Amino acid sequence: MGKMHESIMRGLTEALDDAKQDANGIGILHYNLNKNCYGIWKNDRWIVDGLSHGTSLVVYVNGEWKEDTIKIKTYDEWYLVSNSKKGSELEGIHVKY
Repeated sequence: MGKMHESIMRGLTEALDDAKQDANGIGILHYNLNKNCYGIWKNDRWIVDGLSHGTSLVVYVNGEWKEDTIKIKTYDEWYLVSNSKKGSELEGIHVKY
């Protein structure tokens, strides 16, 4: 192989490794009907099957990762403290775990 080919392959391998590391710790907020709360869902399974009121999270909102806290106002009205997302708007938000 030529030096250029080796350099390209090394760059691709590093990029794939970075993507795997990033993807390993990212799920989505998903409402768990069995527990009546939000959890973290990934690959058709629960990573965390129930988040508690006051749990600190790192969420991807408005194009950037931000620290936030999930809380509940009433039985079924969950919300993120640092932004205006609440209730069903939380569904599918990317979260690091």
